[in-house]
Amino acid sequence: MNALKDKKNGEALDVLADLLEPIQSITTNEEIGKLREKEDYTYIEFVKALAKHCQNEVITILATIDGIKVEEADYSAMQILGKLMELFADEDFRGFFI
Repeated sequence: MNALKDKKNGEALDVLADLLEPIQSITTNEEIGKLREKEDYTYIEFVKALAKHCQNEVITILATIDGIKVEEADYSAMQILGKLMELFADEDFRGFFI
C-alpha cells in the first residue's frame, strides 16, 4: 500500500481530495457514530463496523491510496483486513476519524 506520508505536493493534494468524501461519509455514518460514542472501542470493533456499514467507502479509500480506480479494485478479505490494520496503525490517518 502506498503510504499517505509518502505522497508529496500535487499527488498528496489529489489523494487528499479523493479521500475527503469517503472519510466524511464514514464519520457521519450512524452506526460508526454509535461506536465512536463509546470511549473504549477497539480498532477491531471499528474495522468490523467499517466492513458492515461502509463497504463502498472502505474500497474507495483503499483504491485511492493504492493509486487505482475503484472499478479496478479487487481485494480479498485478507488484503482488506491487512490494509485497514496498516492504515489505522498510522496516527495521522487515524486522526481523520477522531
